[in-house]
Amino acid sequence: MPDPEAALTRWVDLLAPGGRLILIEGRWSSGVGVASADVAELVLRHRREAKITMLDDAALWGSPTTDERYVITSRR
Repeated sequence: MPDPEAALTRWVDLLAPGGRLILIEGRWSSGVGVASADVAELVLRHRREAKITMLDDAALWGSPTTDERYVITSRR
């Protein structure tokens, strides 16, 4: 994504008042993607909350993973 800041700004603008932002992302073993701390920092520029939940349970993927897979939720 060429401009993550602009994309997030647009997504936040589209939320209904009090709407919840949910981002599912990852930093893949190939080096592609965004680290959870970087996404949380970006979200906190626009919102008061950025809760990271790691999606590292092998049951989700059929086997253990070495990637950083996560969901970030933000209520405000």
